[in-house]
This record gives sequence, structure tokens and C-alpha cells, in this order.
Amino acid sequence: KHLENGFPGDIEVYVTYVLDGHSMTIHYEALSNMDTILNITNHAHFNLGDKNILEHELISPANCYVEVDNELIPTGKIVEIHADDPLNFVRKKPLKEGILPMVKTQTKGIDHAFLFNKNLPKTLMLSYKNKALKIETSYPGYQMYTVNRKFEQLTKDGKDIPLYGAVAFECQIEPDAIKHPHFNSPVLKANTPYHHYIKYTIYE
Repeated sequence: KHLENGFPGDIEVYVTYVLDGHSMTIHYEALSNMDTILNITNHAHFNLGDKNILEHELISPANCYVEVDNELIPTGKIVEIHADDPLNFVRKKPLKEGILPMVKTQTKGIDHAFLFNKNLPKTLMLSYKNKALKIETSYPGYQMYTVNRKFEQLTKDGKDIPLYGAVAFECQIEPDAIKHPHFNSPVLKANTPYHHYIKYTIYE
């Protein structure tokens, strides 16, 4: 509704889940009667079968990420990922090689907004032993989080979630983009359809 949480416009939002074999595609569609801000994602966390995700391997075509301050708020600086950067996953490597060098930083692990290389498919591949998860999206990037802090929430069977117990890939426009004109725009113009998708495919 208009001005709910301070955002302008009455917005109709439709989220459609399409199941096809081992794939699930989430389609986000919306329409606003006023210019507003919209950036919808999915916050699912994944673990392909270990006590933590340190030995999970990732391939990502991201070539830069958003710098944050001590409060984890984007500074506006886009950091290019170099070959020796712990956050470089262009070639498959274990997540621990990105997480452990970050433990003593303000993020305490990986908690970064990445931007896809515009010349490559927007696809992530997470794997562990004989299982793999492929994520495809229309969004320009994703927020990756590796459970670097203790969760108060328990699992569905009442167990604690350990540090680095799962990883989230929240495909989206860069956080706080409205304050940084050189980021992708989160503005949804009045009467202009919003459509993005995230597709997950499991391989065993």
C-alpha cells in the first residue's frame, strides 16, 4: 500500500514458482501506480550435505563486489576482483578459501554483494561431492552470505545452525542502490512492469 514502510505507490506483486524436473524457477512480477523502489529476492540458504559449507566448491562469473563500511553499509565503491583475491571464484575452489581470509574483517566471512561479469552468463554453480546446485538469474548480481554469525533461529528439527552451516545467494540489485547513482537502478517507474527470475537446478 502507498507509504507502507515509507515507500510510495500501491504495488501489485506476483511471485510464481515453476517446477520442472529437478529445477525450480521463481518469477517476480510487479506493477506500481507511482515511481517507487523495488528489489525482490529469495533468502534461501543451502547446504549440499556436510556439517558446514567450508568444503563446498563454487564457480561464479562475478568480477567485482560492493565495498561496505564497519556497519556493513555500502560505501558506493565497486571493487574489482583480481586473480589473487579471496573472493575470486571464476575458477572452481572451496568456499573456505574465500571465507577464512575474511574471518577477522567486519564481515567475519563472506557477506558481500557481487556483480556478474556482463560478458558472461549470470550463472552460479555450487557443488559438494556428487551434488551440485546451479543458479541462473536475470538480476545483475547477488548477495552472498555464509552464516558468519550465530543464528537465533533453529533448523526445522530444532537444531542449532552452526557457523558456516549454509550459504545464501540472494540474486538482486545492489543493496542501497538508491543512494548511489552508478549502481543499477532499483527504481520501478509507474505503470512499468517489473520482471525478474531466479532458477535453481539440482544435480546428483
